[in-house]
Amino acid sequence: MRPPTDTKQMNVSTMSTFVFLCITMCLCVIPTRASDRIASLIELYDAKQFFNLRDSVQQIGTIDDPHIDFYRGAVLNKFNDLDAAIEHLQRFLFRIQPVDTTLVIEAHSLLGDSYFKSFDYAFAESTYHHLVTHYGPAMDSARLADAQNMMTILTHLGGVPPQEVRIEQSFELQLRGGLVPLTLNGQSHALAFDTGANLSVLIRSLAHQLELDVMHAGIEVSTISGKRIMADLAVVDSVQIGQAFVQNAIFLILDDSAMYIPQADFQIEGLIGFPVISGLGQLTWTGPQSLRVPESPQECTENNLCLDGLTPLIAGTFRDNRLIFAFDSGADRTVFYRPFYNTFREYLEPRCVTDTESVIGVGGYRNIPACRIDSIRLTLAAQPVVLDSAVILKGKSIDDSEYYFGNIGRDATDRFEAIILNFESMCIQFHE
Repeated sequence: MRPPTDTKQMNVSTMSTFVFLCITMCLCVIPTRASDRIASLIELYDAKQFFNLRDSVQQIGTIDDPHIDFYRGAVLNKFNDLDAAIEHLQRFLFRIQPVDTTLVIEAHSLLGDSYFKSFDYAFAESTYHHLVTHYGPAMDSARLADAQNMMTILTHLGGVPPQEVRIEQSFELQLRGGLVPLTLNGQSHALAFDTGANLSVLIRSLAHQLELDVMHAGIEVSTISGKRIMADLAVVDSVQIGQAFVQNAIFLILDDSAMYIPQADFQIEGLIGFPVISGLGQLTWTGPQSLRVPESPQECTENNLCLDGLTPLIAGTFRDNRLIFAFDSGADRTVFYRPFYNTFREYLEPRCVTDTESVIGVGGYRNIPACRIDSIRLTLAAQPVVLDSAVILKGKSIDDSEYYFGNIGRDATDRFEAIILNFESMCIQFHE
């Protein structure tokens, strides 16, 4: 006779089997979900949709995965939280397998960019050097050229102290024909503030007048015309803008001809670019009349400003679609790029008149197939903006025009009584 069955043991055994099956099922499901999430993050990152990327990373929460850690670091870099970005990107590179070449290249690029924007030129140079030396063969030619260009810049900045900004008190400046009065090493000048300029720029004759020690760096600079022009470097020891004192500001030095606009017979002497502008913390433009800078930036309720390298990007809405635009305080007009045309072609075609647009900038101009529309309405920083006339490019202008939906210029912003740019809280506000 068989002994009676031990029901308790049977239940335990059955329970163990059930638990094992549940765990096995979970193990099968979790990687799939994680894989789906990562695939979504890759798509958003590759398309430079950084606001949607931020939202997706926040929704993921605290999942511990090295790939997700990369995207956390990427978001922190794009929203200018540089110390935290460096920490996450370093942790990602420590944890990830070297065979994951694509993300490793991206991580080194973001890490070098974070060091550069922190004015830690030595760490930035070593990061780009490691990137080019170890991963150069795996990089496409354009990406490799950009990294080598950064190495050239950073090699010349090895002994340069970091940029420092001291604001003694809040101030307001009256603009001169849209230009900001300032002093460069004690000499009075007036230059445009251009958020679209990755670095500040001076023409060679002005650098000579200021008796700057020009470093013959041979840096390649991309221009709107598609040409690459050569630039050198110089450090301006002292830039005074109202009650703001900037030390060790980096300037690209261009030949005078590169900054001459023959169509207007106008010589641009220089531009104040992103590193100096962002160093002021917060700026308020009141149309073309004045510029205000507070001693301490205020907190923002919404982070609607981010960075792609040194290019400011803002969120906008058109026909209930959230879009990403470059913000260029140096551009007279707003221009919509090819992704805007392709996305809204069905809406635009009946309203557009085919034309050619001459895009003018440093280094010359280029004619690009385009269409014109009499009126277009969008939302920027929660404010409605109506452009009486708009140009929509059908062709490529600059590399990033394949990702952004347009470049917001002063025709969209000058209609507001005040524009506040806050690089501490990463927001832009428009006030009527």
